[in-house]
Amino acid sequence: MIKAYKYFFYKIYKGSLGNGEESPIYAFSIAWGLLGMNLLSILFTLEWLFDYKLPVAGKPLQLLILGAFIYFNYCLLLKNGSNKKILEHYKLNPPIKEGTGTLLILGYIILSILFVIFIANLK
Repeated sequence: MIKAYKYFFYKIYKGSLGNGEESPIYAFSIAWGLLGMNLLSILFTLEWLFDYKLPVAGKPLQLLILGAFIYFNYCLLLKNGSNKKILEHYKLNPPIKEGTGTLLILGYIILSILFVIFIANLK
């Protein structure tokens, strides 16, 4: 799972470098934003399927959870030059063909957006 997430980050980061964006923050923001969006969508789907109300946390706890989530992603993708290591690793050892990887990433992004739209219509 972590390798797939790192590959996803690699594809976004590589695309942002091609668009002239030197900072990995852009790719980092997209990667953790989509992952967070999907995790929330799964929680809301489970809530809808099982007719169970999730407990509501207060603002400090929500901020603590969000901060921990962002910090985990930072450690995984950016800390100590991890972004450069990920970029070099997947340039030298791509797990799948370049075109196939791009199609899978685009499919993931499109399905993520459709999933959020579906969840929004359930409420």
